[in-house]
Amino acid sequence: KVEFNELLKRGHMDMDNVSKIVLNIISEIKKDGNNSLGNICVDPLFQNRGVGRALWNNIEKSYPNWKTWTLDTPGYATKNHHFYTNSCGFTKTNERSDDCPGGISFIFQKKACETS
Repeated sequence: KVEFNELLKRGHMDMDNVSKIVLNIISEIKKDGNNSLGNICVDPLFQNRGVGRALWNNIEKSYPNWKTWTLDTPGYATKNHHFYTNSCGFTKTNERSDDCPGGISFIFQKKACETS
């Protein structure tokens, strides 16, 4: 597991670049530990460098008492599906009709016992 600070140490990015990375993390943290992730967005110039994975690791560490994380992503966003399932340990649990392009969203969930 790569930590965000480790990416800096390894030279994958420097502090000047960190300030330029466009990050957007939206989440809903609930008292019962069943949390929702709205999204993680990383500027395309910094994708495929472990930044998203490092961010997800830090989110999990920041909320150690979580039971589940749930998110949805458009059906056409196959790169998102790969990231959430293969890099973060989520499982696709459902689909729903949506007004997004393509008309369908996939629901992903990760349970606390499913460590990545």
